[in-house]
Amino acid sequence: MSEAETPKQRQEVETSEAAKWSLGLALISVLSIVSLVIVPNCVSVLALLISTVLATILGVVAIRQIKRSNGRVKGTALAVTGITFHLVLAAVVTYGLFAVRSASFRVFCRTQLSSLGKALSSYAESHNAKYPSACDWCDLLIQSELAGDIQFFCKEAMVRGDIQRCNYAMNPECEPDSPGDVVLLFETKAGWNQAGGPEILTTENHEDEGCWVTCNDTSVRFVRTGELGRLKWKVEETSSVE
Repeated sequence: MSEAETPKQRQEVETSEAAKWSLGLALISVLSIVSLVIVPNCVSVLALLISTVLATILGVVAIRQIKRSNGRVKGTALAVTGITFHLVLAAVVTYGLFAVRSASFRVFCRTQLSSLGKALSSYAESHNAKYPSACDWCDLLIQSELAGDIQFFCKEAMVRGDIQRCNYAMNPECEPDSPGDVVLLFETKAGWNQAGGPEILTTENHEDEGCWVTCNDTSVRFVRTGELGRLKWKVEETSSVE
């Protein structure tokens, strides 16, 4: 090394290790995402959370280190890329998890109403073609051993804090010999042995996008909020919902 070299020239510029790790953790995050897609599991979610937090912390540490190094340390681009990548990834995954949760709750609610619709149909078959009295239909289904407590609640309603035994109501205007498109069961505020019509129907369980209804032919459909007025609640009414 020449004596003419200045101390500044003798200083080697290094890349921040923290910046390298901030971006390098992206590999763990990507592998966690792949694992979640293949088999949803808590371990992958935890790994993604930890890698995101660590990458963000390391990125911030690297940027501060670089600013204080007076040009002896580089890697700002790596640190910023690492932070940005993980924050965007975390936002996308969080949105995806909420979407998946919402979809799973809808499937669960559909299954509950389908089960209760079939239970009412079975009840009518053994009770002279009559549905249970609307004022105590929940109790009668349980007494007849056609349904259990677990079939009456909606997960989404419970998450929202609407916690009681049943989140569904029966339409007293519907009889076993009513047309197949007449509403038989529908979502409502939590309670027990609830009965009525559109005045007690709720869309809150699905962020006001609509609600599930069971028709007299035991079919279950998700009806969008804008189409609720087209449902058929009485025999003389005409339904426009496909």
